[in-house]
Amino acid sequence: MCNICQFLKTLFLTGILLTLFNMPSFAAEIKDVSFSDRVEINGVALRLNGLAVLKWAMLFDVYAGAFYLPEDVPGAQWDNDGPKKLELSYFREIEAKGFAEASDKILKENLSAGAYEQLADRLATFYGFFQDVKPGDRYSINYLPGNGTELRLNGNLMGSVPGHDFAIAYFGIWLGDNPINKQFRDKLLSDRLSNERESQTYQGAHSFRCTALGLIFFAGNKENPTFLAKPLFLLAFVQ
Repeated sequence: MCNICQFLKTLFLTGILLTLFNMPSFAAEIKDVSFSDRVEINGVALRLNGLAVLKWAMLFDVYAGAFYLPEDVPGAQWDNDGPKKLELSYFREIEAKGFAEASDKILKENLSAGAYEQLADRLATFYGFFQDVKPGDRYSINYLPGNGTELRLNGNLMGSVPGHDFAIAYFGIWLGDNPINKQFRDKLLSDRLSNERESQTYQGAHSFRCTALGLIFFAGNKENPTFLAKPLFLLAFVQ
């Protein structure tokens, strides 16, 4: 009976160990705002490409932003016809009309009269999705080929409009040649961050797993703590 108990303990603790080896990646943080390292849009996996904080007139923070792209797409290719996500977490209250006014001003400066006219009806529709925000609220702008550009507030879908041309113009407010802030853009498009996060995630997960290995090793059997040594030793090198 004792051997059966030990066998069941081994199965149980090995199950915990395997779960630890499949832990999700850690969150990234900027200005006490956390963003996921990886997200999904309608089942499409995206990884964090860059983080930044937008300041108004270099005086106070307006929002923190995170930009996501597929694993194999560098930031420099943000404007290709592929999935992308921009998430903005606000530090201040902003009225709905403020989003429309600021967006329209930048778009009229960045686009030719003809290009703006092509988007005018869809822009009017998109502007109608905006609502007032308070500190802590998050808007996300997501694009999927074939689905168009959607706006979400705190995860809730506000609406969407079609067209890759619309996505490029609207994401271009933050990521284009003449963005709202060039430093903000450059940090969002910096692939260096995603590489650093992968390294930090591995190191953090490895440290956590090693700690878990030690705890499980000694918790396995108080009278004979070495009975799990062989399976744990082998699993420790499974990456």
